[in-house]
Amino acid sequence: MSDTLLTVPEVAERANVSERTVRRLIDRGELPETRIGVKVLVWESALSAFLESRTKRRSSRLPTVSAVRARRRTGTLTRKLRAVEGETG
Repeated sequence: MSDTLLTVPEVAERANVSERTVRRLIDRGELPETRIGVKVLVWESALSAFLESRTKRRSSRLPTVSAVRARRRTGTLTRKLRAVEGETG
């Protein structure tokens, strides 16, 4: 695969975000850019690496299925306790 330079609109389209978001990412240094004159360009490999890192980071923050089930059980028990306390209190 040859590494090509992408314009900001192309990066926005591939990442499914706005051009403004792409420019913010570049300004914050999260997405490396190359400037040729006044044009801001991003290497395709840099975009792929960025998107992959965001996907991994996002998926690592998601709760596991067992954690979600545990929260549901805890919530159910809490509601039952409140109902019993309300009846007796």
